[in-house]
Formats: sequence, structure tokens, C-alpha cells
Amino acid sequence: MTDYQQYLTPDAIVLYPNRAKLVLLTVGGVVMMAASYFAWNNAEEIEYRVAGVAGLVFFGFCLLYFLLRFVKPKPSLIITDFGIVDDASALAAGLIRWDEIDNISIATFQRQRFLAVKLKDTQEFLSRQPYIKSRMMRMNISLAGTPVCIPGTSLPMTLEELLQTIQKKQPKSSVA
Repeated sequence: MTDYQQYLTPDAIVLYPNRAKLVLLTVGGVVMMAASYFAWNNAEEIEYRVAGVAGLVFFGFCLLYFLLRFVKPKPSLIITDFGIVDDASALAAGLIRWDEIDNISIATFQRQRFLAVKLKDTQEFLSRQPYIKSRMMRMNISLAGTPVCIPGTSLPMTLEELLQTIQKKQPKSSVA
């Protein structure tokens, strides 16, 4: 969990999750858990039963995460003079200093759009992360080309608007 209090300065741009989007994501989690339960409970083939259990576990964690974000709102992103504080997903990067960022762009992977933050020294950044998070971020590199992927699904603005906001806050940043 990111300690974001120290970054809440008067000039910081603070973005909280869009509550309507969180409700939709929660409903989606319930639907997927129901489908997973149906697959587990009604399938005769072992592959479908295993998929059902995996779906129950995965979507159960997703549902819990969305409910917690809804009940106890905290900033998804904080844009400061120091950098960007990412807490927009379960795989949040925390503080990414401006001097660590090579460029920021919008990327798409399997129809999901996200803010791709390319780093100057990926290995140094990953060495500061806990082991499990570092391993998962390495998977992001193989899938998206960068360990830091900020999803736009629950943000209160479009990714294009977010890029413009970042550019205004840090004109020297390389925003594509």
C-alpha cells in the first residue's frame, strides 16, 4: 500500500477513482464469479472445473479489490513536482520520479488501453519493488514493453486528458 499522504501538497493533482466505473467493475466481477461458479459446478470435464476454480479465485480477488476501492477511496494517481504516484491498480508502482521516466504514452494490449510509462533504468526500478510485484511487473514488460502500466478503467478522465494533464504539470516530460 502506497503512503500517499506526503505527496498531497497544495500544487499536486490528485485523481480519485471514478465511483460509477468502480460500480460497473464490481458488477462485472460478480458476473464473472457467477460464470466461474457455473463452470465449476456444472462441468464434467476436469479442465472446465479447474478453470472454474481459477476464475472464482481470480475474480474473487478482483471483486474484493474493487469493493475496497469503493468503500475506502484513496487516490489512484497523484501528479506532483516530484513525479507520478501510481496507486491505480493492484500492481501499482508507487512513486515514479520524473528523472526516472523516459517517456509516457497510451498503449493497447488485448483491447485494454493504459498509460505506458517507459523507464530509463527498468532494472533499478524493479530492484526497489517487493519480489512478487517485481516478478509480475517483469511479465508486464513481456506483454506491454514496460513494467509500469496504469489502467484507465477506473480513472475519472480519459487517457488523452491524463496525458495533457501530465504535460501541463511537467512540460519537460516526454509525452507521446
